[in-house]
Amino acid sequence: MDKRKSGIKSILTFLASLTAGTLGIYIGAFIVLGTANLTTALTAALIGAIVWGVSSFFLGWIPLLGSFFTLIAWLGAIRWIYPGGWITASQIAVFAWLSALLMISIASFTGLAEDADALGVPGA
Repeated sequence: MDKRKSGIKSILTFLASLTAGTLGIYIGAFIVLGTANLTTALTAALIGAIVWGVSSFFLGWIPLLGSFFTLIAWLGAIRWIYPGGWITASQIAVFAWLSALLMISIASFTGLAEDADALGVPGA
């Protein structure tokens, strides 16, 4: 595959991942809060991905605790963006993860995506 096609594929994969992450967080926020905004969900997906990446880089090497601290950092980002406390952020995160996982599974099953993931929703 030449560099141009590889670059286009990378951009499309990023956009698909960002879309899945944004929609997952949007659905999670809607279920938990009863209202949601796509711009806020997009912001949460981008900030969540950055926080997850940075905390994983610095803390991910610690056996067992690294993953836990990274998850707490990601939940903290959701808590910072959405109203409510840690329980609300945890509820949004669970529904976001389930929603994103369902979208990715459907995309993989139907052949729409090969290496699908959800940017901003860890583990999906």
